[in-house]
Amino acid sequence: MSDPIDETIVSPAPSRGKFPPVALRPAPAVRSRSAMAATRVIVGIDEAGYGPTLGPLVVAGTAFEVPDGVGDLWRALAPAVSRKPGHAIPVDDSKALYPSSHGLRNLEEGVLPFLALGGEIPGTLADLLGRVSPPARHLAEYPWYRDRSVAIPRNTYATHVRALASRLADALARSGVRFIGARALPVPSGEFNRRVEATRNKAAVSFGRVAAIIERARRKFPDARIEIHVDRQSGRIRYGRGLYRALGAKHLKIISQRKEESSYDVTDSTGRTIRVAFLLGGESRSLPIALASMLAKYVRELHMALFNEFWAENVPGLKPTAGYPNDARRFLADIADARARLGIPDEILIRRR
Repeated sequence: MSDPIDETIVSPAPSRGKFPPVALRPAPAVRSRSAMAATRVIVGIDEAGYGPTLGPLVVAGTAFEVPDGVGDLWRALAPAVSRKPGHAIPVDDSKALYPSSHGLRNLEEGVLPFLALGGEIPGTLADLLGRVSPPARHLAEYPWYRDRSVAIPRNTYATHVRALASRLADALARSGVRFIGARALPVPSGEFNRRVEATRNKAAVSFGRVAAIIERARRKFPDARIEIHVDRQSGRIRYGRGLYRALGAKHLKIISQRKEESSYDVTDSTGRTIRVAFLLGGESRSLPIALASMLAKYVRELHMALFNEFWAENVPGLKPTAGYPNDARRFLADIADARARLGIPDEILIRRR
């Protein structure tokens, strides 16, 4: 019996210099609907909050239906969409767009026009999660989220978002590209700790959420050719066996495992093959990854707004935190008395890794 993981590596010569926007060869697949015969679905996945001590990890994905002749989505959607904030819809690596003197403005003017294509702009974090996430039970489980609301948009205007959404709709129509969905999976501290305890591996927690988004795309688009673009997870290069196990694959072929790209053809039990690529600097190479990075960052920052609001009410004059290790130590020292008074256990507040 042959090994279900084909270790043969088919890899072009390594590129030099700045990596170009990705244009992967479509994965082979059997298609039954002629309406999608000349298109493929591209899903971009990224995370925010992998390194902090406080607040959630958020893994997000965005999906586009793209005609086969279209490569670079920034070019296809210009001038309505641009890497630079200003008059256009900014879509780029979230680290390039936040933080800034505009607060959440760049993230909101990038993410919310896409979500407005499907209806009204979400008005609160709960509304946003209702649009892009599974049932957000953690909003009732943690005292800093329970019975609290943060109105959105926070740093731009709804009328401006609607105007941007109208420009976006025109650009999509001209290009033949369709925005077909977004997904955000928050992993709050308590759940993060439970998953780390179960797997003994912090990276496995993030990878598990990535796999969940890939699996959802596979189920949601059963007749489509699917390409998955994932921003590289930490410094890893080899993802094959993890993908094979997580997706319950029938067969997996390694296409490339290099510093700048690790890509695989994953065949499921139905015989359909999906191309999955982990890209170094993915946010600058794939618009779906860039938009996913912005959505993940936006969802995390809204959670942190509620978190800081709760603790400021219990510790007057408290300086807010972004949750990263050095400042988290200061913040935890500042709230120590309030934590003891409120009976907040470490397990739901402090991430173990």
